[in-house]
Amino acid sequence: MVNNEYPCNVEQGFNYNKNKQVPFGFLDALTIGTEQLAADIQVKTPDGDLNAVAVIEHTERAVQPTDATKYIMRLSVANQRKISRLCK
Repeated sequence: MVNNEYPCNVEQGFNYNKNKQVPFGFLDALTIGTEQLAADIQVKTPDGDLNAVAVIEHTERAVQPTDATKYIMRLSVANQRKISRLCK
């Protein structure tokens, strides 16, 4: 099965540099079930400062429309704890 993988630059996600041309990304909202994670990480973007839930390190998606999309992200400690509690 073919996967589409997209690595993202975490450093660029936290500290945007207009002279660096690398892919980066973040999630500005995330809800798991009924629990909404706080956008408690401040990041710099081309448009200014933004509060984000996570900075994306890597994404992966298989080609079938029903396949899952996987994210590897950097989260705040508070959001890591909330997700850990939800997974129990």
